[in-house]
Amino acid sequence: METSTIIQKVLQVLASSYTKSCSLEELAQQVYPAFKGFEYAQGLLNAENHKQAMLLETLMLLDQQRLVFLDPETDQSAITIKGMMQVNDKVLCN
Repeated sequence: METSTIIQKVLQVLASSYTKSCSLEELAQQVYPAFKGFEYAQGLLNAENHKQAMLLETLMLLDQQRLVFLDPETDQSAITIKGMMQVNDKVLCN
């Protein structure tokens, strides 16, 4: 599992619903399939906690890079224009 794969998946999910924000739970449901084989490396409960932590760390990193906006009070995320350009630089050209 590569970090870049998780980052791309998060950006793609948020880009697909760019008109609204996404809760951490909604995002997790769509991003977790990118964690292939992670349960085998660790126990199921420990793996679930680690996936949640990795997702939150990824969101915080993307927020610092201004690719997404993460509201720390509500755990809602939304993609920024800069994030949209990262996913597909042709989105704004058309």
